[in-house]
Amino acid sequence: MRRAERIQEALKARRDSFPETDRSMVDSLLESMPDLEAQLRELLPDAVKGRKIRHHGDFHLGQVLIVKDDVSIIDFEGEPRRSVADRRKKAPAARDVAGLLRSIDYSTTAAFERALRNAPDEHGKITRALDIWRERSAATFVDTYRKTVADHPLWPGDARKADRVLDFFLLEKAFYEIGYELAHRPEWLRVPLTGILKILSAKQEVAA
Repeated sequence: MRRAERIQEALKARRDSFPETDRSMVDSLLESMPDLEAQLRELLPDAVKGRKIRHHGDFHLGQVLIVKDDVSIIDFEGEPRRSVADRRKKAPAARDVAGLLRSIDYSTTAAFERALRNAPDEHGKITRALDIWRERSAATFVDTYRKTVADHPLWPGDARKADRVLDFFLLEKAFYEIGYELAHRPEWLRVPLTGILKILSAKQEVAA
């Protein structure tokens, strides 16, 4: 929650410097901040059957090397903006799962930017195709992960609790990304903003 509060202050301070489309998303996020702590607590069940483990900590598609029929995962140092002590802490496996899902979101945006340069008149077609790819890729990864660890306490057996825990870590990762983008690539700010608002919007729909 402390990170979210720091992000809130940074977004308020720089709000007027953002493009109009980003500013609209920033305003939506800032409006939701008073209820955020309660929403985060709601996402973490009182009791979850699942182990905390040593995890990658910065798991994304760029950390996966594929050579012929072999796959290697690299760079286990964790997120560079976290302290060493924080990176050494054990955490649920859902944190790494969330990292890869957020990476799929980023890869979709990168692919859109490249495709649009080559076919600027195909905006709608490209958007629809990439949206389908993103949803299928994310669903396939999560479904396969769940099946692989189905009999292991790395993943909560209760599907609803598992989804809530995953949403918690997706939000945590997206807030980290906002801080990174503000510092290095403000033009990419819309990616984590979209991810956060999508989760919060889904929660509001369920509550309604």
